Amino acid sequence: LGAKDGEEACVDVVLDGIGGTSFEASLSLLNVGGRVVHFGGSEYASPGDRPNWLHIVPRWLRRPRVDPGSLVSRSLGVVGFNLIFLTDRVDQLSEEFDQLLGVKYKGGGAAPPLVGKTFPFEEAPDALRYLQSGASVGKVVLQVGENRPLGPLD
Repeated sequence: LGAKDGEEACVDVVLDGIGGTSFEASLSLLNVGGRVVHFGGSEYASPGDRPNWLHIVPRWLRRPRVDPGSLVSRSLGVVGFNLIFLTDRVDQLSEEFDQLLGVKYKGGGAAPPLVGKTFPFEEAPDALRYLQSGASVGKVVLQVGENRPLGPLD
């Protein structure tokens, strides 16, 4: 991923929840004045329910380093974001989430959530393993009772 030699950058903002190697690709996609908002590091997560240090440590040691001077020529910015530090500002978050949920998409109205896979509540451990596998795309939903959530993609 990322802009290839001779290709134009194409986005103003990248929300990066992966980190690691995707970070450099994210920077290459930015237009002049663009921003990368880094909010997670799923590249460092290991499959399964226990940390696999042989998986984590090499990725951590190869994580990208940014020279602030390299950002200046294209007025790029990198921001780190952790929602946990905003939990004491619930009123502010509620207002901002309401605004976000009110955003319209091309089809008109609010964009529905992307549901990737639905599991019956009784299969919650399988749903968790699926999340940990890194294969999930969209929301992973636990169905409780007879109510059906939005249809899965699979």
